[in-house]
Amino acid sequence: MFPENNRKILIKSIIATIIAVLLISSSAFADRGMIAAYPDISVYEPGQKAILAWNGEREAMILSTDVRASGDTKVLEIIPFYSEPEIEKGSFESFSALEWIFMKNAPMFRGLESSGLGIEIVAHKRIGPHDLTTIFVNFSETPAIESQHAREERYAKEFKEFVTPYLEGIGMSSITFPDELGAILDHYSTGGYRYTGSTNRGFYCVLDVIDIGDKEKSVTPLVYTFETDMLYYPLEISRLANGETNIQLYLIMEGIPDLFHVLEFYYKEDPIDQFELGYYSSPFMDKTPMIIQVDEDDLKEIDARIADLFSQSQEQVYITAIKFTGDIKELHGDIGINRVLRPFTIQ
Repeated sequence: MFPENNRKILIKSIIATIIAVLLISSSAFADRGMIAAYPDISVYEPGQKAILAWNGEREAMILSTDVRASGDTKVLEIIPFYSEPEIEKGSFESFSALEWIFMKNAPMFRGLESSGLGIEIVAHKRIGPHDLTTIFVNFSETPAIESQHAREERYAKEFKEFVTPYLEGIGMSSITFPDELGAILDHYSTGGYRYTGSTNRGFYCVLDVIDIGDKEKSVTPLVYTFETDMLYYPLEISRLANGETNIQLYLIMEGIPDLFHVLEFYYKEDPIDQFELGYYSSPFMDKTPMIIQVDEDDLKEIDARIADLFSQSQEQVYITAIKFTGDIKELHGDIGINRVLRPFTIQ
């Protein structure tokens, strides 16, 4: 994916190194005459940005996406969930606060109605430029003998039969679905990750219709809060789009995410392998992973709802930054993490 001379060490190798040494807090390096290293991931870079905070039972996902079109139009985003999310308005200030937290912790050094198809609308609201509709998707029973290809075609047909007239009703005059739609719907319908422990094969989708123009811009971030028994981020759905992309994920957990045990389903390749760990970098020192310990005040700066998630926590909370840059078609599978590593910390 990356040129050999620029290839960075994969996350799994890095985590092995991180856990082998003690993490040292920035307070140990507070002398004058120090120079800070800078993160190689910035919330001000264009692309998709998400803050994922999980306390073991519930997740808050703050999602911001930069969008651009050749003219004034509407665009549809589809975001799958395995439990119904609560949706609230967010703020880009959450990402700005995150940028500051990483900077201040930088290492220092000297020098509609039910369709009858098993798809139904469960919620609808408007937040800023977003026209949001949450639907529950539970496709009709699979025939006794049906190939995967036939199932994918049937899922795509049922989804289009429901979604197309609804979207036309809210002003989308031209709707084209990519060829991969059926395969992606099959991924989520036939199991994906078992985030809720439920045997129900259905899943939720948020249909987010956004008015955009010919200038790239960040749309108002949204906060999705939902029940899950692991940290979840949907990647497979991103393959509906085309072209180069930049995805930055900030994982907030009670410990460092155990990237050796990212859950795998549907694809043999670990989805997390496609991401790289963020680093503090400088010509004067070795790179330092962007993994920092945060307190309640830091979490409140990001978002009060995230602070509430960890208000009863007895463990140290960490933020880990990871990123993907490349062809969006290279993304396979989703991210699901339910184990953490608890390093020693020198205060």
